[in-house]
Amino acid sequence: MLLQLIFLLLQCAVKVIETQDSIQINCVCQVEMILRALEYEMEQGKVLDEFFFSAAGKFRTAIGKSWAAEISSRRNSILARKQN
Repeated sequence: MLLQLIFLLLQCAVKVIETQDSIQINCVCQVEMILRALEYEMEQGKVLDEFFFSAAGKFRTAIGKSWAAEISSRRNSILARKQN
């Protein structure tokens, strides 16, 4: 819940001025947030599916989409290993 609030606040701050730079910064911030969420999951043993579902599809740059896909793939691998 806290991570979602921070994520939304960052989105709102960047959307005030919508330039190519702000779009790229927004993607970097979003990638950082999902990385932090993944770290939190690993450290705390929690599953933050709701957060990851809400973040999916929000990336507007090719590199942001690529990074998000890689993080998602790694997260799925980690979750699959934990289930076995």
